[in-house]
Amino acid sequence: MNATIKQRFKVVPFTNPRTGSISWRVTGRKRDGTRIRENFKDEHSAKCRRVELEAEYLKQRESMSGMQTQSKEITARAATIDELLSNVVPNFLQPPPSRDTFRAWLNAANVPRMKANPHAKRGGGPCYYSVPAVEKLLRSRMLPGRMASPVNA
Repeated sequence: MNATIKQRFKVVPFTNPRTGSISWRVTGRKRDGTRIRENFKDEHSAKCRRVELEAEYLKQRESMSGMQTQSKEITARAATIDELLSNVVPNFLQPPPSRDTFRAWLNAANVPRMKANPHAKRGGGPCYYSVPAVEKLLRSRMLPGRMASPVNA
């Protein structure tokens, strides 16, 4: 079950009446209501601009909620247990542990986790874990079949 994020800006092809060629337009509205209509010669440039606008939109949302970040880029990565077991853990362990065992490891290591809706009275949706913290945990564990890192003399 993947939740999709609504894209605020779209990339649409159109025929440029002046040149008669296919051009690409980025359209949408910024958080302050400003309308965006920018034209590009190629699709790649238009998609890059759309990503920039989406990041700016999300960054404004973050600053409006009072949560300031020190870095200028969005670097947070979070995933559910099922996503971790299918995408991250196989890079470190084969075969991956069971869901319950993995959850016990995460709880024992105090890996940061977030609820989709922390203010809900019951449940609150899926629980997301910090991917960098999980990767650090998996690297630090002494695992069978994995060589220890060399000791510098």
